[in-house]
Amino acid sequence: ILPECLNLAPSKILDFDTELEKGKKGILEPKKEYYRLFSPEDIDLVIIPGVAFDLSGNRIGRGFGYYDNFLRKVRSSAKIVALAFEMQMVKKIPNDKNDIPVHKIITEKRTIISV
Repeated sequence: ILPECLNLAPSKILDFDTELEKGKKGILEPKKEYYRLFSPEDIDLVIIPGVAFDLSGNRIGRGFGYYDNFLRKVRSSAKIVALAFEMQMVKKIPNDKNDIPVHKIITEKRTIISV
């Protein structure tokens, strides 16, 4: 999943060396001529970033809800995984009905099954 402006849109990438460029925030994203967008409903696995996570799979992102909004569009059977450092794990993250937890968190020390 790669950012497209302020929305998240899945795009198939065939060659990471030639088809990607740095976007506004320095994040690699597809060059416009290589957009191969597809439906989020076709996604089986989402690897999601975050600033902090708890053992229940709750996360703190960048505060705009982009990933939560995107995750509502993927199939219900899709697995949501976060890659994190152990230092990003905290006791409890406040959450509400709009927050979608991750199913699994993988750190350098352990794998946490959360949902």
